Amino acid sequence: MATSTSRENKTHPAGKAKAKKARPVGSDAAPSAPGGGAFYAQTLLDRHAVPPTERSRLVERVLGLNYSAAHRRVRGQVAWSIEDLETLAGHFGETLYEVFFAAARMQADSATLVAGDLRLKCQLWPGAETGRPPPGGLVARRDGAQWTVLVARDDLVGPFYEVRQLLMEPRAAYGTRVAVLDEDAAITELLCTHLRRVGFRADAFGTIAALRQALASQPYDGYVLDWLVHGETVATLVDELRAADSRSAVAIFAGRDERGEAVAEIADVVARHEVRYFSKPLDPDLIAAVLSRLIAASSRASGP
Repeated sequence: MATSTSRENKTHPAGKAKAKKARPVGSDAAPSAPGGGAFYAQTLLDRHAVPPTERSRLVERVLGLNYSAAHRRVRGQVAWSIEDLETLAGHFGETLYEVFFAAARMQADSATLVAGDLRLKCQLWPGAETGRPPPGGLVARRDGAQWTVLVARDDLVGPFYEVRQLLMEPRAAYGTRVAVLDEDAAITELLCTHLRRVGFRADAFGTIAALRQALASQPYDGYVLDWLVHGETVATLVDELRAADSRSAVAIFAGRDERGEAVAEIADVVARHEVRYFSKPLDPDLIAAVLSRLIAASSRASGP
């Protein structure tokens, strides 16, 4: 009989269950609370757009568990061990540091630090609304969904918010965040791989619903969207993105065989929202260059 600290009938090549003392992360009492192992697993699966219906099977396969044990972990009914989290992270090419760091970022807001001619992307943990700080101190200001961190001056217009914590990230490791949407996993993988190689932090999405779910936690700096995803156009999604942030970089792409009403609708979205348009087959170098230019222009426009 397996002990209470075993890996729950984990199947190894020899076909035996491996009894091993686990280092649990979180507790069974509240496994889904921030800081619990299930929370970190959930955020990892969310970021990689794994559909809820496929998560138990994925965990079963990656951790070598039976389905019941995997399903209970996914549902947060069993505590995750450090080893389990590390194995799941490795499946997606991430380290535990990246998993924990990304989860912490979910509780922060994307912001731009403005100091003279300097514009730096950062993560902001804003505090309560406050009065004007003394000159030279840092203050946060919000414009819709966008945050700007500024050096306080007498001529700035509020309202202002406290800067509880500010995190500036090395671009090589945590660059500008870009969402790539296409039902074809081969296309998203191609684009994301290239964008990561040139310094972006790119996340792939296979459905519009998955991207919307991710946006509820934190918006992206740029978007590369297939026009038609599982029979639904991204026209409404682009409307929503522009309503939330008029300056974000948005690009859409479609096949060269689009015609009739589809062409008219694409043209309307491009004109109304000033989005960039690309035709398939895609040129990853061109897309990366256009995104860089648009995001840089957006950062300059967000100044005081």
